[in-house]
Amino acid sequence: MKFTLVTFVNKNRPFLTCFFVAGLLLFQGLQPASAQRKTDAELQQIRAALVSPSQKGIDIDTLTEQELQTAILQQEGSKGYILKRADGTPIRALFDTTGDGQLDQWSFYKDGIEVFRDMDTDADQIADQMRWLNTGGTRWGVDTNKDGVIDYWKVISPEEVSEEIVLALASRDFNRFLRVALTADDIKTLQCGQDLTQKLESHVKQQQQTFQSALAALQEIQFSANMQWGQIYTLQPATIPAGTNGSTKDMTIHYNPMVQVNDNDGERGEYLLLGSMIKMGDLWKVIEAPALYSSGRGPTISPNPKDIEDVPGPIRDLITQIQELEEKLGNTPQADRTAIYDEIIKLRLKVATIYANELGDPENRDKWLRDLADFIYAAIAKDAYPKGLNNLRLLGEGMDTSGNKEIAAYMQYRTVEATYIAAQTDPNAEPVATYSNRINGMEQLVQKYPNTSTAAMVQLELVSEYEMANKLPEAKKAAQSVISTFPNTLMAEKAAGFIRRMDSLGKPFDFQGTSATGTPINVNQYNGNIVLLYFWASWADPTGEQATAIKRIQTRYERDGLSILGICLDDTADTMQTYVTQNATKWPNIHEPGGLNSRPAVYAGVNMPPFFILLDKEGKVNQNHLLEPDDVDRAIFILIRGE
Repeated sequence: MKFTLVTFVNKNRPFLTCFFVAGLLLFQGLQPASAQRKTDAELQQIRAALVSPSQKGIDIDTLTEQELQTAILQQEGSKGYILKRADGTPIRALFDTTGDGQLDQWSFYKDGIEVFRDMDTDADQIADQMRWLNTGGTRWGVDTNKDGVIDYWKVISPEEVSEEIVLALASRDFNRFLRVALTADDIKTLQCGQDLTQKLESHVKQQQQTFQSALAALQEIQFSANMQWGQIYTLQPATIPAGTNGSTKDMTIHYNPMVQVNDNDGERGEYLLLGSMIKMGDLWKVIEAPALYSSGRGPTISPNPKDIEDVPGPIRDLITQIQELEEKLGNTPQADRTAIYDEIIKLRLKVATIYANELGDPENRDKWLRDLADFIYAAIAKDAYPKGLNNLRLLGEGMDTSGNKEIAAYMQYRTVEATYIAAQTDPNAEPVATYSNRINGMEQLVQKYPNTSTAAMVQLELVSEYEMANKLPEAKKAAQSVISTFPNTLMAEKAAGFIRRMDSLGKPFDFQGTSATGTPINVNQYNGNIVLLYFWASWADPTGEQATAIKRIQTRYERDGLSILGICLDDTADTMQTYVTQNATKWPNIHEPGGLNSRPAVYAGVNMPPFFILLDKEGKVNQNHLLEPDDVDRAIFILIRGE
């Protein structure tokens, strides 16, 4: 059988992954990498094969516009096709596994290895099963109603369960959490004895409540908007044998796992207690939603009964006191809060001291000290806490003397920021001097603690500040310092993106991304047009005033060949679509996961919307730093007049 790829477009689906085989047309085969440009028909076939996965957030390879010209679409007999780079590296594989003349399996590659596979098991040309493979993981999900959302898992590991929970909390998606949570039917199959059965049933009934409590706890510490999965920490699994407390089956558990979550810039971490995790065949499931590590919540099930006794301990007692005082703080007039702040700070410092001296746990010591710095900073910003700045300075000096440079640097960072915030409320403060003092304080921090993660974070802030002040040599020097001090980190990638953008004037800008539906978008598609790369977010334009200004620019210059390509930095595609609908914008938009940390934003070194990059008709960068619609209007006008 010979094939022709024909795009299968289903406008009622939120994703486009599926293609079918039309037996009426003959596929004659595309030539391998050729010195000649491919015909439009050949490129159409290759683009059709460059299908997108059904699930978001899959790290896969794709092809640039230049690579399309040398790509190889190789027919594999009657099986289907393999799309390769010119060097033979596979990018996609599209197969007919049943021999019915229709493609039913779509494979996606990263660095030449298959990492994800969509499968159509009921011959309707829409993927209904999804597998993560090799370095992509172990998950195997089923989408029964073909809406692009996994309905249940056939296979999932403890690590992947913890990641699903973090994603569920980040998106406030209780249903996503339920897909990795124990059910009443699961409990019946466990046959774990009457007492544990009743306990599990009680926890399952409270899952929605514990999920909402987890959201509230994260929101309270301002850690819910863009959190990302970091790492799971757990001991080896334990098997509780049949016969334990009336059970009739072995039960395998992770009894005290913990997951690290990071905020949107990767500079702040929190730890969540997952309770207990139970193995159900090829699945792992949690019993309840997670809780903050500071809650001290113990595991639900343990091979050692002592692990789950409700023993408060010295730290738990202190945490209870802190929580009571923080509740009291909210009910106390602002003028009378100083004494409460003083007591909370003492208790928080005592917890850190116990972790350091009695438990020998420097990781949690430092976590509590960072949280303490954040707490004092918030007290200054919110209530002008009069002792705050002095407390931060004293804590920083103490950490420096003890050799804890990381925390000393963080204390100094919070001191600099708190000083700046406090000056904003001083009617006698000179704004220029206040801002200059902040920059000087940040520079002094970098000089004093050059090898700390806080210094790298501060240098990234300085990169933006220097760029705004047109101090480009200083900005590049700071960015290069981040790259050399903390290579292979998100901070280094952001710094590299800034340098890439700063060095781009007069050069082609190889910028690409995917739409919310997974469609590849590349600036090379717009060659021959003036292209405005518009980095935006709905939260940066709540009134729609900015959207109105850009629509006006679009109308004014589209006859002169202007194309606008939006890069949305919202957290979710739904938020983006709501804004697009409300403001009736008509330009295409790239949207990839991560918000300000998304791949397109990091690649271009863009830290805050709105931001604009202007490309001429040859695809070369004309302006790489435009901040306001008026600046954009002027730059486009000058570019057109110059042509």
